[in-house]
Formats: sequence, structure tokens, C-alpha cells
Amino acid sequence: MVDCLSGEVGPSPAYTDGMVFCANEYDRVSGLRINAVGTDPAVEIMWQNSENLPNTSSPTAKGDYLVMATSGGMVSMLNTRTGEPYWEKYLGGGFYASPIIVGEVVYLMELQGRMHIFKLGPNYESLNTCELGESSSCTPAFLEGRIYIRGDKHLYCISDDGP
Repeated sequence: MVDCLSGEVGPSPAYTDGMVFCANEYDRVSGLRINAVGTDPAVEIMWQNSENLPNTSSPTAKGDYLVMATSGGMVSMLNTRTGEPYWEKYLGGGFYASPIIVGEVVYLMELQGRMHIFKLGPNYESLNTCELGESSSCTPAFLEGRIYIRGDKHLYCISDDGP
């Protein structure tokens, strides 16, 4: 067991390449290395950072990149090995939905119903911003070439399939 967070924790942890990332608003984000079975310690805190922390949105990670979004509208891309930010950007109206990584692309639904789509990488590169037409606090789901998005009033399925 490792003491790395305090308070009431809302976000779920993220995992990539033997590392777990736990975050909580008004506390910190911790990068934890999971060691081999029988190793002492079993878990080690490798780094901690206390900037731009999520209160609802869960972080997500892939390779060297950890993505976090705040309810205040800040999005951060951190280095999973060091906890140092690659970039931080204010994208707007706040996020309760968690970022989703598909391939090398991040999808992030804003509370006002704008989907921010940007590259996973050391520099912020927007690919698109799409308007849903209603507010949404839910994380989109990706399955078999489709994107499912729950708005406040409707459930959407986006696909390039024909009718």
C-alpha cells in the first residue's frame, strides 16, 4: 500500500507501461511504478505534480503521455516518466467527461457539448472541434468503428457506415 492521495477521490486511475496514475483535485497526481511480484516495495511513487488537477474527469495514458482535464477547462499532457508537463491549454467550459485515446488521437467532450479532438503528443495540435448541439457530461464510448455519445437529452451513434 502507498499513501499518494487524500480527500474524496472522484477520478479513476489510469495505467500504461507498468505505471499507474492517480489524481485528485486539491491534492496531486501521482505516478506509481508497479514492481515485480515479490519485490519490496511492491509499489513506488516515482513522481508527483500538483498542477491542473481533475475533480471528476479521470486521466488517461498511453506510452509517454498522460492526459488530464479539469472542470475549469484546463487540459494537460504530462510525461508519464517524469510528471513534467509537455503542454497545458485552456480549452473552455470545463470537463466532467474523461479523455479517450484512440490510436494517436485524444477525444474530449466539454460540458457545453463540444468535442475537442487533438493529437497525442508533446505539442498541442488540434485536429477538430465538433458541436454536439446539446450539453454533455459523459465520456464517449468507441466500439467497432462507432462513437456513442450521451448528451443531456439524446443518445448519439456516429459512424461512417451507410444507413
